[in-house]
Amino acid sequence: MTLRNPMQNPRTWLCVGMVALLVSALIPRLVHPTTRLGEDWLDATRGLFIGLSIGCNLLWVRRCGSARGVEHNRNAEPVSSRGDHGSQTRDAEMASGRMPGDLAESGL
Repeated sequence: MTLRNPMQNPRTWLCVGMVALLVSALIPRLVHPTTRLGEDWLDATRGLFIGLSIGCNLLWVRRCGSARGVEHNRNAEPVSSRGDHGSQTRDAEMASGRMPGDLAESGL
């Protein structure tokens, strides 16, 4: 993790989201408002922290998913520009009157 921009690290987003969730869970236990207005502010603050937690966790999922997608795409086989190789087999099955992938004649 670099000290210049720690928010580029997806784990930082996960930690921020989990801390926000922890704070939202602890607010009602630590703060005891005496007026109705205080209860409303407490609910608003708790909702803010829950929303922050959801946003950070979704951002973490998005960043981790895109990083895994890049690795997955690098390891994938290149797609042929002439279509898939099974098209000739399917054409022969269609010409013989069988449905593609029909298992009735294969004995399974």
